[in-house]
Amino acid sequence: MKTKSMIVGIGSLVLATFAVLLGRSAAAQTDKPERIIVTTCDLSRPYDVIEAVASYQEFKAFSFKGDPLVHALKAANAQLEAAARTAGANAVIGLRIDFENRTEKDEGRLLAYGTIVRFK
Repeated sequence: MKTKSMIVGIGSLVLATFAVLLGRSAAAQTDKPERIIVTTCDLSRPYDVIEAVASYQEFKAFSFKGDPLVHALKAANAQLEAAARTAGANAVIGLRIDFENRTEKDEGRLLAYGTIVRFK
């Protein structure tokens, strides 16, 4: 799976390089939506606040598929980005993550929350 991501990353880099050479944006070339910024900080750009957003994840003990906490973090990030994209936002700011182990078997829960904003 890492190989696929690397190939896509290299392809995007090549596409971005050609787009710059041609004087066009890479986003216009790939028809991909603009990337949503997710940060624990505030931004220096002016923005309008849209709303607060949160993602709750429960996870079970370690498996051969990888660390369950990492999977929960990735799932929460994807949900926050999707909520921002749906609302027409550009970023999730002030991200906070609360994590709790419920057992000694690495089972627990994760709450990620922040504020979605649209750049002015």
